[in-house]
Amino acid sequence: MGNKNNNKKNLLVLTGFRCNNNCIVCSIADCENDYQDRSYNDITKDLKRGFKNGCDSVEFTGGEPTIRADIIKLVKEANDLGYKTISLSTNGRFFAYDDFCEKIINTGLNKVTFSLLGPNKETHDAITRTPGSFGQILTGIKNVQRYKNVHVNISTVISRLNYGDLLNFGNFILSIGVKNWYLLDLIPDGGAKIYYSHLVVRLKDLYNKLNGLIEISDQFNEFGFFDFPFCLFSPEIKSQKNIIFVNTKMRDDTIHQVGYDPKRIIKNNKGKYFDTYRVNIDICRQCQYHKECGGIWKEYLNLFGDDEIRYFVKSL
Repeated sequence: MGNKNNNKKNLLVLTGFRCNNNCIVCSIADCENDYQDRSYNDITKDLKRGFKNGCDSVEFTGGEPTIRADIIKLVKEANDLGYKTISLSTNGRFFAYDDFCEKIINTGLNKVTFSLLGPNKETHDAITRTPGSFGQILTGIKNVQRYKNVHVNISTVISRLNYGDLLNFGNFILSIGVKNWYLLDLIPDGGAKIYYSHLVVRLKDLYNKLNGLIEISDQFNEFGFFDFPFCLFSPEIKSQKNIIFVNTKMRDDTIHQVGYDPKRIIKNNKGKYFDTYRVNIDICRQCQYHKECGGIWKEYLNLFGDDEIRYFVKSL
């Protein structure tokens, strides 16, 4: 199904929960008051331990890592240690500043994933609840694209606020020269849990929109779906070689998370993967992917029941 599983894990370093956006779809927004930003020394210890244990790539995430005064020093530390891929997930606003962009890339950053939540300022700024954030992220993307050695991705959390016209959204991303797009299912946790019943898209509606992206998927170098149940996807889209599916199994197999790890994923002695936020219903056992998928969000099941999952699994 296009899943990529390298022998070495990616070290996912959560630097803290503070952010200069206020996204309504954020799954960790309620953590900011409970956890302080991690110290430089703690993070560098994790970087050294991760490299020693075989991780050859590292991703800094948050919150928003770029608002840390020491983020460039942390990138340099990772570069000096020998990490081949040094990545950062960001809302992109700091990359709108030429000086910051130049310094962090010249220090060793070679992969940036921008969180773009809509194809226009009305949608993106409404979801971030931060006026002007759309203009800044577009400027940030353009600034990073000047550096040919930097891999540029866009990630998008799917919600009721932006799922309606994903084809045009995808075409917009292609029009700004980005060839790697990752769609993320809405996680019912943090701030997003508060508004989940208003933000979640019904599976029957998601099915049509996600599978409709087959029209443009081959124009991307890499096209990804994160945390969606496998039964949502048609055989045609599952067979595309440039499409990846990041599920419960792949998260456990390829990611070593430090800084904040709620022990979300568990593997039993029969090789089945469980996500503490998800549940498999009885019919899931009929699906060939049931050991690795993780199932359906518990919060979704509480809201809508299991009829839709039963329909999709039966139609496989």
